[in-house]
Amino acid sequence: MCTNWFVPLVVPVLLAGCFLETLARADVMGYAVTDVSVAQSAFGTLDLTTGAFDLTALEPGFLPDVALSSNGTLYGLDTIFSSPLATSIIATDFVTINTSTGAMTSLGPLSDSSMETLAFSPSGTLFGYSYSGTLYSIDPSDGDLTSIGTIPAADQSLSDMRFLGDTLYSTNYETGQLLTIDTSNGNVTVIGATGLPPCDAIGGVVGGDLVGIEGVCEVNTSVFSLDPNTLEVTLGASTNTGDAYSFALVGSDLGLQGGTPSSPVFLVGPSVGEVTGTISGEGAEDYYAFYWGGGAFSATTSVTGASGGASYLFSEGVAGTCNNSSATLNGGDGFTGTISVPSLAPGEYCIGIDANSPNDPAFSLTFNTPVSGVPEPSAFVLLSLGLGTVGVLRLKARWR
Repeated sequence: MCTNWFVPLVVPVLLAGCFLETLARADVMGYAVTDVSVAQSAFGTLDLTTGAFDLTALEPGFLPDVALSSNGTLYGLDTIFSSPLATSIIATDFVTINTSTGAMTSLGPLSDSSMETLAFSPSGTLFGYSYSGTLYSIDPSDGDLTSIGTIPAADQSLSDMRFLGDTLYSTNYETGQLLTIDTSNGNVTVIGATGLPPCDAIGGVVGGDLVGIEGVCEVNTSVFSLDPNTLEVTLGASTNTGDAYSFALVGSDLGLQGGTPSSPVFLVGPSVGEVTGTISGEGAEDYYAFYWGGGAFSATTSVTGASGGASYLFSEGVAGTCNNSSATLNGGDGFTGTISVPSLAPGEYCIGIDANSPNDPAFSLTFNTPVSGVPEPSAFVLLSLGLGTVGVLRLKARWR
């Protein structure tokens, strides 16, 4: 098992095998946007393990950021400029994006058309920051804005924003400094220089560390990871797909040991798509708690490395009992099973596995529609990425 995720910073960045191994285990894929011009963007998927971008559709307008909600809805900003030189903005629409086709649905124009970045908190509140220096909360149903406060002038050159637990992080794209933003008033605390050059964007979380894309003002870009406590940096895959991204990744909890049905371990992050771990022998229980927003629910689990005569009980239900629905996993079904509920009411639930085998196999539990967890400091690997608002960096200097 990899437990030391990062290595000391050396001139100024090192590749770390554990970071790359984590991405490979997770099969990390997210929804990405790269700018073709100020009048067109390319939407598709990005594999963080290999850096490969797979085009889904070309979009009209410029999309400076996207953000994925806990129910799997992808939101975005569609900015229309007055000219190819991006000298001024005509309007910015608040949109949802069909992740299969790339089709956008407008929820209405934003009253502040200079909105730059979006970020969902673990509790589901959507925040936005605009070039005007204002931090907002945003109503996801219609884009209605509520002003929270003004970012201090010295720190208004923000790139993206993303949450690590309850803390909202961003970077100053001119200085490369990492900072936190108080979501109650917009006050900023500068943590320090990241060691990366300016024009880098941080947007997600891996194992309690921030992940982003470096070199977004260049043709070639790379995934990087940053420890917010030590400011140590690790490079991942080269993306080589252009100079700019918005990015939102369905989250995963990797290597998170579960609890009992009466005391399940909460999943962590605003959007969790997968949890993996190992089952520690006969009689072991691995149960996880999560929040569900309502609607059709489906989850699949697979056990690998089980002995031929082993069996496992896969169960889902209300938190505390976890016995509403179940499936038995054994050699006859390849140790794979799915639980589906046509209409699961909003609320707190748990899901997990009971083992009737003495060995220690691995399992993966996939939520076919992402669920919502809660923030919880831990050393396990949380992937809830959103590498957003980096596409706007080049344009910002032209018209701000």
